[in-house]
Amino acid sequence: MKQASPAVEYTDNGQSSPAANGSAGRTVSFDEVRRQVIELCVGMSKVIGMPRSVGEIFGFIFSSAEPKTFDAVVQELGISAGSASHGLRYLRRIGVIRSVYLARDRRDHFTAETSFHVLLKGFLGEAVMTHLVTSHDRLEKLKESVKAGDDANLETLGEKLEVLLEWHQQARKAMDLVMTELQ
Repeated sequence: MKQASPAVEYTDNGQSSPAANGSAGRTVSFDEVRRQVIELCVGMSKVIGMPRSVGEIFGFIFSSAEPKTFDAVVQELGISAGSASHGLRYLRRIGVIRSVYLARDRRDHFTAETSFHVLLKGFLGEAVMTHLVTSHDRLEKLKESVKAGDDANLETLGEKLEVLLEWHQQARKAMDLVMTELQ
């Protein structure tokens, strides 16, 4: 968001400074708290490998009392229309925001999902399951190319690939169980 100064100043390790986290007894504004919520969402988006703009968009919509339009996302966050379009489409696809109808307004309005199960399923499904699906094929191709070689180092690497494939299989089973529980 286009604001003069952040409500919380963060150190290099991600911790907020004591003077900025409300311990000084000062009253905080809606904009200050909203900015902090957006920063928390940005941090989480980075942890799961999503672009900063996706975290900003989710945080902005999540912290809004009313549904927000595409134009509001662009204007309030100061991001490009392309980033906003991509981020909104992505967040809708994974089910963590949805479009809502407002009478006499033809524009799309967006609101955030607040169910923990839906959020977890959406983000895990996208970040982890997508990687597991694509990495399996890649590991299998690497395994086949190692078998074709005659270098002793390749043989050792082939054994390591077998370990990776086993880990992959275990991770896939664990994620399948988690995703089933989130249904």
